Amino acid sequence: MDLIEEDIAKIKQMRFGQFADLRMGKVYVKEFFVEQKNYFCHLDLAINEVIGSKIAKEMGLMCPTYKVVMPDREKSYKVYVVSDDLNNYGKFYTFEDLEMPFGIGMSIYEIRDFLEYKKILNENIFADIIKVYIYDILLGNRDRFHFNWGLIFMNDNKVQLAIFDNECILDYHLPAVSSEVSGDAWYATKKNSRDNKATLKEEIRQFLTESGDEFLQMFKDTFTKFTPDYFSLILDSIELEEKIYTEQGEMPLIIKNKNKYVENYKNNYDLIQGVLKEFNKGRKLQLSC
Repeated sequence: MDLIEEDIAKIKQMRFGQFADLRMGKVYVKEFFVEQKNYFCHLDLAINEVIGSKIAKEMGLMCPTYKVVMPDREKSYKVYVVSDDLNNYGKFYTFEDLEMPFGIGMSIYEIRDFLEYKKILNENIFADIIKVYIYDILLGNRDRFHFNWGLIFMNDNKVQLAIFDNECILDYHLPAVSSEVSGDAWYATKKNSRDNKATLKEEIRQFLTESGDEFLQMFKDTFTKFTPDYFSLILDSIELEEKIYTEQGEMPLIIKNKNKYVENYKNNYDLIQGVLKEFNKGRKLQLSC
């Protein structure tokens, strides 16, 4: 997906989240607002989308490809991301569109039961739901709600889970999707927790304890692959391969907070590693009894 000057001129006229017909076809355009400046700088949020997409695809999840657009190099507060339209692959419905009951937090089990009720659950979809849960735990994403993931009813009659709007990764709040607790109870747990790390550890222990062999192995395999060193290499590859599109021409995509990202990722990784070691130790003790 390369953008020409004509595309960029059209993009900078967009507001909020809108679809646009560009030279390469229909895309989704999202602008980052001034109000978000106190959270991350606008460019950081846009780059988070690129990082999130790259990691999602490496985990085998369907996620749009994102390109960063900053029409005027001198106005870094005005930044857009342009992504694939998921409807290019079939008919896309968010979980909000599918009318899944809304809660502040969701549990894997509630999602499963809802899709069974809708008669659209299969083993592949459920495996992808587990992947999304692991993705959000690993990347510290607490912004997974009904409107930023869903299902594509593909042109070949298959159904594919897809995620998008992952700009809140690497912030390390507690995740929105829980292994068991959900709704108001999960919200209360998060709100009243004095120690996010302790609550996150308990959440991961719950998942590991309740998971069957297949999903337990999925968790371990993902954790083994996405080490802090591997994460750092992914960031390096993004800087080499990606660029920022401006009306004055393309410019390098530089992740200014890269060291901080890697440090935060490593801190979260070490927390997960500690829980996993405790869990494996407990399993060995159980087997030896």
